[in-house]
Amino acid sequence: MRKNTIKHNKLITIVFVSVLIVIILTSFAHRLYSSYQARRWQENSTFIVFNGDNITIDVFDPHNEEIHTYVLPPDGYVEVPHGYGFYKLSDVKELSVVEGRGEELLSQAVSNTFGIPFDATAGQMKEWDAFMVWYAKVFYENKDETTNLSDAPIFTEEDRIDGQVIKKVDGNKVDKFFKQALWEKSIIDDNLVIGIFNASEEPNIALTIARKLEQIGAHITEIDNSKESVSGCELRVKEDKRNSYTVNRIERLFNCPIAKTSPHPRFDIMLVTASTL
Repeated sequence: MRKNTIKHNKLITIVFVSVLIVIILTSFAHRLYSSYQARRWQENSTFIVFNGDNITIDVFDPHNEEIHTYVLPPDGYVEVPHGYGFYKLSDVKELSVVEGRGEELLSQAVSNTFGIPFDATAGQMKEWDAFMVWYAKVFYENKDETTNLSDAPIFTEEDRIDGQVIKKVDGNKVDKFFKQALWEKSIIDDNLVIGIFNASEEPNIALTIARKLEQIGAHITEIDNSKESVSGCELRVKEDKRNSYTVNRIERLFNCPIAKTSPHPRFDIMLVTASTL
């Protein structure tokens, strides 16, 4: 009788442990699948990450298995959006925190000044993307290419009233410095005609977005204002271009949904926005 009781207890324990393992594995698989579905880094696209802790930009190129790191100039002055004016880059992080914006002001200031769109920041990254970044850092063949932009010809000196000479990061010089360095081959191959339209009263939004897209190789043919009313931003895409690499890339970069409205015939893509993205 005692042996039967022991066997019964063992059986219950085995069943309990088995069920527990199944629940854990199911939960893990669900989390893994959800993380995969929410990923920003897809297929063979370039993935650009801004790290606010050490103020660097990492460009991951899976096609060539390369990682290029750009070390940003801490003493360079950049314009902080939303009317904050010009700050030394090393001070923008503190400003962003003091204003209760986390890394938002810092990442926006860097993205706008250098004309580089970010897929993610190091502090806010999807789990699957974090895994892929780890994989790239471990297994990519060319991962030690680093450029210190403090030594790059990207500055314009300005004399302040107090006699201090500061170095502003000059957007035009930045664009000349990068030239085609960040161009993505798939965007170049698509060669889609893109128009960008500002549907807000805030100036230069369309120009700023156009610069970021041109930095990765997009073909922008028109930048203008729009009297339309949109919520956030929207993409208007020709039907036969909806599955193109360029459309998917822009949609992920700026979180812009594809609208049912077709673009003007002279464009393959229209991006209409009321936000700074």
